Amino acid sequence: MRESTFTAKIHELLPKHVHAWKISDRFHAGVPDAWYSGPTGDVWIEYKFYQTLPNRFTPKLSPAQKRWLRDRYHEGRRVLVIVGDQKHAVILENLDWEHPVTPTQRLTHKETAAWIATSLTTSVE
Repeated sequence: MRESTFTAKIHELLPKHVHAWKISDRFHAGVPDAWYSGPTGDVWIEYKFYQTLPNRFTPKLSPAQKRWLRDRYHEGRRVLVIVGDQKHAVILENLDWEHPVTPTQRLTHKETAAWIATSLTTSVE
């Protein structure tokens, strides 16, 4: 599995009422991998993939990605980094991606998609 396959897997598991946009922007450095919207808001997400999630890690973000995410966060936008492996994912909020992380909760891919959907709507179908 690669990062693109991991991202596609999460997208497949999202309910139909969540609008998902897989972004591929070669002209603006740092733009996250995906944007999602639902009735209660939207969120920008950068995905990172490991073959096996380490017990402790700092997501490998480029300087442009860090800057883009940090700038949008300080503007009040919802931005996340989701780090995953073959079976699980860790959702990083509130600039948590800027320092080493020891995950306390690993979600399945299905749980990750449900978490995204729930954060964008009052009900998950």
